[in-house]
Amino acid sequence: KLANDYKLSAIGELTSGIVEEILSPLQVISSTTELIRSDDSQVDGEVFDTINTQVKKVKKIINNLLKFAGNNDVKSKVQPCNINELINEFYMLTVSSLSNDKYECITDLEENLPPVITRPNYIYQLLTNIFSMIRSQKGNEGGILIQTKYRDEKVEIKFLTTDCEEDLKQENLRNNKDINLKIINNIMASHEGELFIDSNDTNGTIINLSFPIKRNLGK
Repeated sequence: KLANDYKLSAIGELTSGIVEEILSPLQVISSTTELIRSDDSQVDGEVFDTINTQVKKVKKIINNLLKFAGNNDVKSKVQPCNINELINEFYMLTVSSLSNDKYECITDLEENLPPVITRPNYIYQLLTNIFSMIRSQKGNEGGILIQTKYRDEKVEIKFLTTDCEEDLKQENLRNNKDINLKIINNIMASHEGELFIDSNDTNGTIINLSFPIKRNLGK
């Protein structure tokens, strides 16, 4: 945990400097593009529009990264959390990487979920560990569906993948030494929550996290 906290802290500190190094050239590109466009350029206007669209896309990714990496003090405090918002923030950071690996990611988030009392960093940690566990074993192509649902006074996050993970089959879970799985188990236990995992050749892999709305806030 200490090693992981240090790693995340280091990434957060580096992010602001890296972002400045990226945003400055982007601003030059945008300004130069508009200058050339207004200078009676013979270049097709669609070229400038394409450049500006790509610049805006990079800026959007950077803003999501800053939002994810910033405000660590706030994110480490216990508070009512909108699970869907946290998932969307994480999704925006990972979707490009998954697409490059030809691994599709789709979200199906139920509206008006009640908030879960937790630390935002815990949810980010769960998502990171689950994706690390899945991606370390996946093939070249496939997909994952992330669903949220509220039922029986519990908020559920379900991950369904197309891959059958041998180590995540029910008969192999007890002997699974994956550090990601251990962290997930510990975080869910701290929430008095439930973790269900199963993997088979027919349905792929299912990982279900269940957070009770009412729990002992002393944990």
